Amino acid sequence: MSTFALTIIEPQLSRIMAGQLTTLWRVGIQMQAYRPGDLLWIREPFYLPKSKAHFAPSSAAAQGVTPIYAADLTPESPAPEGWLGPLMKARTMPRAWHRQHLVIEAVDRTRRLHSMTSDEMVAQGFAHLNHFIGWWNKAASLAGPDFRWDLNPLISTIAFARIGAPLS
Repeated sequence: MSTFALTIIEPQLSRIMAGQLTTLWRVGIQMQAYRPGDLLWIREPFYLPKSKAHFAPSSAAAQGVTPIYAADLTPESPAPEGWLGPLMKARTMPRAWHRQHLVIEAVDRTRRLHSMTSDEMVAQGFAHLNHFIGWWNKAASLAGPDFRWDLNPLISTIAFARIGAPLS
């Protein structure tokens, strides 16, 4: 069993935390090493308190600073005005701050992106195909131009079980 970091952002993060999403779709090359039984520790967007926002996340973690997870803030439960620094990208989250794992149950590397059904798209957190296409193209652009929606790339689907606490 291996352990890997995985960046998750909205709308998928809240759906995973609510138990409504159990399969992720990703650019195929990003998931080549993943196998059933592997652990994924989740990196998610976060804030530092404004008084600590000048620190790099790793330095803040080393000093015992506690992050404020973006997924925990809602219009009904916002942070006090002026209390937060800027939103930090999930990929900058130190492992010490992660709060959940996914255990990989299955990996399918044989699907094409356009094979996604309407139900699968809704499960990913998107009500309309155009919203998913926009999100996909933005996320896939990090892997290169060959993974755009219109090229119907080979993708990986990862079925998982969520563990709502850090294991390591």
